[in-house]
Amino acid sequence: LEMIWESGPWRRDLERDALLIAKWSAAKPTSRRDVLLEKKVFLTAYSARKLLEARKIPDKIGSETLKFQSHPVKAVPTWINWHKLDKCYDFSAKQTTSVTIRELTNLIIHSYVMIFTMSRSKTITGFFLASDRSRKSRILYVPIKHYVNLCKKIAAAEVSSFSWRVQQDGQEQVVVT
Repeated sequence: LEMIWESGPWRRDLERDALLIAKWSAAKPTSRRDVLLEKKVFLTAYSARKLLEARKIPDKIGSETLKFQSHPVKAVPTWINWHKLDKCYDFSAKQTTSVTIRELTNLIIHSYVMIFTMSRSKTITGFFLASDRSRKSRILYVPIKHYVNLCKKIAAAEVSSFSWRVQQDGQEQVVVT
């Protein structure tokens, strides 16, 4: 794993980007807005995962369980039909799916399907998400406000203690709280 030596700049950027996602999701719809939002969602997920992997935020944050609305697959999305959500997923069958924060960052980073949803006034309300693996079973709906708050929470998380030891089998055991 690559390490982050100083987490402050990563945290500040993550918080700033979360605020930009909130601002842009409420902005007038343009193709530029949509591209910027997509990029910021990817980059915030990457930053959050790097902070988790570098042990710069408490372990309990990464393993925290989140609940999202999901829908089962009808026909596995391909590179030709991935944008035709109604053909690929059964939106009449709502389910609740639990994923950890770490899993959510991986789903975004490895997304095969990520499509924003809009209100009647054309503000972004959330996004449908399926990774290269999860697309074969379900699609999740992530409300944009929920995602913004999650990024802010990760950016604000502070490490209060750190313990490390090498076990008899040579494996490292690290606990971050």
